[in-house]
Amino acid sequence: MTVEEKLHLLGIPLSHIQFLKETNLKLSPDGYFPKKDLNKLIIPVSKIVGLDLKGEPGYSWWDHLTRKRGDLTRLAFLVRRLAQLGLEGYKATYMMEEYVQDINLLYFPEIDFYIGSNGLHRITMAKLTNVEYLISDVTIMERTNKFLNNSLMEK
Repeated sequence: MTVEEKLHLLGIPLSHIQFLKETNLKLSPDGYFPKKDLNKLIIPVSKIVGLDLKGEPGYSWWDHLTRKRGDLTRLAFLVRRLAQLGLEGYKATYMMEEYVQDINLLYFPEIDFYIGSNGLHRITMAKLTNVEYLISDVTIMERTNKFLNNSLMEK
């Protein structure tokens, strides 16, 4: 049985698996610095477009799920958890604070997307299971040149 067939038996639609195969991770943009940290925000998973550190931009979410790319070694444990809880039960955990500890995202407001910076295995599984929203700590990122321009104007 293929990975696709196993996941389909767990409730993941084949059309969503195809979407994950066709959607590549994006790179965290250069020239930004952390501006502000916010705790426990509800974030649309559809706006998470990449993974910092262990993710490889230019390769698909599917490549990361199947470990062809990236360094996400604990995904097998989370897939077993999905099998134990069922799809809807598993998806519900993303709105329970005790299950989403240590998920952190970088938010780029000018581009309106998020990059995962911690909890990358769970973020990847949220993409796999098509979770609509998750609770996460968020660091708002600001462009460096905007900061420099404002600093120069204050002098």
